[in-house]
Amino acid sequence: MRFKTLFCTIHFVAATLLGGCTSPSIDEITPQPTLQPTNTRAIFQEPVIEGPELNYIWNVPAIALDEIFARDAIYSARWLNEKYVVLFGQLESYWLDTVTGTVVEEEALGLRFKKVEEDIPLFLYTIRCYEDGLELYRTDDLSSISTLRIDLPDCEIDERSRLFTSRTEDQSALSFVLDGNVYVWETDGSETRIVGTTFFSKINVPWSPNGERLVVRDISPTGSLIEHTYHILYRDGRPMVSPGVEIGGRAELSPSWVTDEIIVDHVVCGFKCSVTSYYEAISGELLTEHFYYHWDLDQYTVYSPDGKWIFIDQTSLYSSSEVTELHYILFDLEEKIEKEFLVGSLVDFLWWAEDSSNFTFTVQPFWRNFEYEPGKYGLMSFEIATGETHVIIPDAVHIAPAPDQTKYLAVLLDADQPQSGALKVALFDADGEHLSTEQFYAELSEEVLFPDSIKGFIQPGTWSNDGTKVIYSNEKGEFWLLDETGKILQLSAQSTIEDWPYGVKVFWSPEDKQAVIQHSGKAWLITIP
Repeated sequence: MRFKTLFCTIHFVAATLLGGCTSPSIDEITPQPTLQPTNTRAIFQEPVIEGPELNYIWNVPAIALDEIFARDAIYSARWLNEKYVVLFGQLESYWLDTVTGTVVEEEALGLRFKKVEEDIPLFLYTIRCYEDGLELYRTDDLSSISTLRIDLPDCEIDERSRLFTSRTEDQSALSFVLDGNVYVWETDGSETRIVGTTFFSKINVPWSPNGERLVVRDISPTGSLIEHTYHILYRDGRPMVSPGVEIGGRAELSPSWVTDEIIVDHVVCGFKCSVTSYYEAISGELLTEHFYYHWDLDQYTVYSPDGKWIFIDQTSLYSSSEVTELHYILFDLEEKIEKEFLVGSLVDFLWWAEDSSNFTFTVQPFWRNFEYEPGKYGLMSFEIATGETHVIIPDAVHIAPAPDQTKYLAVLLDADQPQSGALKVALFDADGEHLSTEQFYAELSEEVLFPDSIKGFIQPGTWSNDGTKVIYSNEKGEFWLLDETGKILQLSAQSTIEDWPYGVKVFWSPEDKQAVIQHSGKAWLITIP
């Protein structure tokens, strides 16, 4: 989609609902520009892809509602439709009519917007207590499906003490524990059955991906409360299987399923660490286990779509002055073989291919021992069958992929001065070919190269829903709009951004005609040209 000849309008928006007062209109507030527009001819680069000549003249008025922002701080937003957006503040939420520029009362939008949620609830079915037992009902229309008459002396279930229900992926059945019995309740109302037992009462009972098996934690056969085991249960009620494996861990959390044959258990091993263990569900055979440290919040595990591989991040990221271990493992669940992956590199795993034939990742410089070598850093892919690594975008250190993963906004090292030059940002296609010229992103520093141990890796930009445009900011506080043909529009001049780049959020409207930019406790409504 190419840019049309339109004007770009930015409104600095926020509001607070004053008891009994009429919500202010944007036009009624004295303009106080805060996010300063350039009000000049925007800075553009010729697109790599040829296109028609377009008019790039723009004039952006910025209107600030500073009096209202002084009362609250906006930290997030969510679009209801193309007209209404909800701004979430620290004190309350504000429902903004983007056509009139006014904050409206929540009730005025009608019951279908009473809650900010999808049209279809996340869970279609749930269970609640009533006088003589339990009731299964739909959450969308609150219609009753079936009831289970049972003596429940402790059935005082409210919002804080609900049954720990688990659901099959297709929501055709629910599981829960009551008085030591594990129940399966078919959501078509046909049957409710007991499929197993456990010592614990407030605990989940996860389903296997195919919806045929369940797993539940229990105390060990010795009766020790600190030694745990697990049982495999069957939806059809056949006898449960108890491998007799000691797993330990937290009583309120059962193991979970990786595939229909493999489960994973997380065990707290002390104040600062935990252990993740993988088992064959029926036999109880330990496949592999790994330690994690609680301050390493960027450690992660990624399963391949076919369930045959696990990418395990064992990296311990501290600061540049402390010891850091760069450790990644690729585990073959079929062959039960563990392989080291790119030892000594700083890897950010991005995604698996749908057929599990390869995965995409970035290799980034580690600040303390950053020595540039051509081909060492960048966006890459790893082929499972051959074990070969292919460089897609050399020197890319941060990536924001389009929703369909056919384009990338990439932050790059300066190829001429990789250890001293400024970082640049540009658009690329899936083959690593430039779609735009390179623009300034930030001065080279540890803060923009080294991942934050809590906030994770930097996301350089936010794509529109249709994947044709992306908004990004740079270290100078400038905001830019870049389209898939490589044309660049400057949205704002320099502004102060708290905690850049982690503190910047962009929320596109459903039809990508507008966007809310949020940072530093404030929000801006932008009309996209």
